[in-house]
Amino acid sequence: MALEIEVKVLEIDADDVVRRLEALGAEQTGSFRLVTAVFDFPDRRLLDAGAYARVRRKGTEVVEVAYKGGGSVDSGYKVKREIEFEAGDFDAACEFLIALGLERVNHLEKDRTVFSWGDVEFSIDRFPILPPFLEIEASSEAGVDRGLAALEIPRERANTMGPRELFRHYGLDLEAMRVVAFS
Repeated sequence: MALEIEVKVLEIDADDVVRRLEALGAEQTGSFRLVTAVFDFPDRRLLDAGAYARVRRKGTEVVEVAYKGGGSVDSGYKVKREIEFEAGDFDAACEFLIALGLERVNHLEKDRTVFSWGDVEFSIDRFPILPPFLEIEASSEAGVDRGLAALEIPRERANTMGPRELFRHYGLDLEAMRVVAFS
């Protein structure tokens, strides 16, 4: 079991963030479209607890299956339990979760550009209907803070929103939308 420790910074100037990351010497490790199918039980017990299951395709090749557990945000960081592994087939992985009694809640697509700097990972994310945002993830809260400081982003701009809260912030009901995709 791994812990995911991260924050988001909304409404970034993506080009400026890329320039800052390059100036730091961060290495761009990927740029791809993420296609994500989010799953929960019919009674929404996972989402109501801040958790969910997902199948995600990175670009055209890598398929990941994950459980993202309800976590804490008390410290100003999103800390979630994460169990993740690779699968060979996106559709088969989705069918597997459905066979276990889960149902597909959302289909989400976003473009992601990833940079690594030491033990800190920076992801610039772009949904088709939201302004770009930055995720900063590290193995510790101190690592997340180093990432914020290195980009000269005030800690007050960081938040712990998950997908539902992110869309709600922009007045959108993600569960009612069901599909967020590029045309």
